[in-house]
Amino acid sequence: MLLVDNLVKATWPDHPDVPDLQKAHLSIREIAAHVDQRTEEAERMQKITEVEESISGKFETLRDPKRRYVTEGELGVITTNAKVASAIY
Repeated sequence: MLLVDNLVKATWPDHPDVPDLQKAHLSIREIAAHVDQRTEEAERMQKITEVEESISGKFETLRDPKRRYVTEGELGVITTNAKVASAIY
């Protein structure tokens, strides 16, 4: 992206390649934004998988395309024999 950006800046404004360079620059920016978005989604899904594995036996699965990982913090669980267990999620 930087290469095309520098090329656009260094090209004369009346050069015949300027419109194509600008289109290429816009396309690269859109693709980079899409890749960043998909990377963030994959990282959130990985975090959900890690949480799911740490709470084994409680749920069939937490992974669902509609689910989003929102926050991380401490969770206290009181068991039937009044013991308190905590974990960080």
